[in-house]
Amino acid sequence: MIEVCAFPYKSTAELSRLFPGVDFSNRRRPLDSDGSPLQFVAGHVFVMPDGRKHLWEPHGVLGECIRSTDNQRQSWLDFLNTSPGARQAWCEQRNYSLVQSNAALRAFVEQIDSLLTDPCK
Repeated sequence: MIEVCAFPYKSTAELSRLFPGVDFSNRRRPLDSDGSPLQFVAGHVFVMPDGRKHLWEPHGVLGECIRSTDNQRQSWLDFLNTSPGARQAWCEQRNYSLVQSNAALRAFVEQIDSLLTDPCK
């Protein structure tokens, strides 16, 4: 069994509105022969049975994954400190309007960032 930090799939237009400056033009939502979407969720992180974390997609608000999990905060810090892709996604989220417009999420992201070995600049 694995854990997934995921969210309902959003259209390219919706993602572009939520995450200005991120290019989603190459993102295609595969469709079944009847035109229904094959992919219902997109996500941030897989958490494997042994606790290791793997970046699923390099966009989104990783802060929401950390806030909504029972996993130890240190395991998330270790993940952000050792995975270049996860760290880049973490640093990029700081500028998202979703983070900037939510005071509690912004404060949480800043708190976690201050605990990183090399905080985002």
